[in-house]
Amino acid sequence: MKLSVLVLEAKDLPLPDTAPASGPYVKVRVGNSKSRTRLLWNNSNPKWNEEFVFPTDDPTIAGEGSDPVVHQGGMRKGPR
Repeated sequence: MKLSVLVLEAKDLPLPDTAPASGPYVKVRVGNSKSRTRLLWNNSNPKWNEEFVFPTDDPTIAGEGSDPVVHQGGMRKGPR
């Protein structure tokens, strides 16, 4: 069984004044597997349109803890 995760976009992200050469990316984790989107430099409205496919044996995993976290060039910008 596989789980597909599609990361589309984010809107109105704050760009830090202290790191003008940074950009947002999204980390995706399913169970012990993880991946991340490409980093989009100096973009407060990024559009990734990236799909990640994770193998899983658990049919209920799609509903568990799937809150996305957007990171800013290594600085966390989402909920903990």
